[in-house]
Amino acid sequence: MTQHAAIHKGSITGVALGPGDPELITVKGLNRLKTAQKIYYPGSVSTSGQSASYALDILNSYDLNPETLCEMMIPMNKNRSLAQQAYDKYFEMIRADFQAGLDVVICAEGDISFYSTFGYLLEKCQASNVPVELIAGVPAFIAAGAEAQILLAAQKDSVAIFSQLSSLKDIQAELERFETIVVMKLSTIRNELAPFLENTNRPFVYAEKIGSPDAFFTTQLDVLKHRQIPYLSLLILLSP
Repeated sequence: MTQHAAIHKGSITGVALGPGDPELITVKGLNRLKTAQKIYYPGSVSTSGQSASYALDILNSYDLNPETLCEMMIPMNKNRSLAQQAYDKYFEMIRADFQAGLDVVICAEGDISFYSTFGYLLEKCQASNVPVELIAGVPAFIAAGAEAQILLAAQKDSVAIFSQLSSLKDIQAELERFETIVVMKLSTIRNELAPFLENTNRPFVYAEKIGSPDAFFTTQLDVLKHRQIPYLSLLILLSP
């Protein structure tokens, strides 16, 4: 074997962790985490300086080597240039690890290509011709449908998905076009939610932090009226 052939080439893999329940990761994704030499996971920093990582809560269930874990702290504020600077910094770190021959995993909760922080890093990998593999996972709305034991779509049903709406008026016209409507990250329209559901009179499933120990879901409007609506929440509107 030549010296060149003996050199291990690094790899980059995006691994979806699922919505929160550590058992909702794929076998392939978990195996990749166990063999990774460096694992980058997202965390957020609020404007008050508090840090949190939903992804780390999941990773801590897998008995991984803590020395492989590297937190990517992304500022959560309206100044998107700060977030972009953070992604630029972490991409350079990831690329350096890859070029050094390390097997790198970038993970995110939910599915890796569905409203995922990984999307920004994927674009940078592709723009720099850095090879990357994606391992899919379970999106939160799929897990919520299973938890509520409802059929999200059947036969010729159409499904529409929205996220972080500025107003629920934005989907008013879609109510007649789609059998099922999913709205992710409801905190931006929390004050409109109960009145909207009362006026539309459609069956619904509301869920938050699905798959986590703090998971909650309801199909009752009276319960929802008194609920605080966090960022990690979603609504599934069903046909009347």
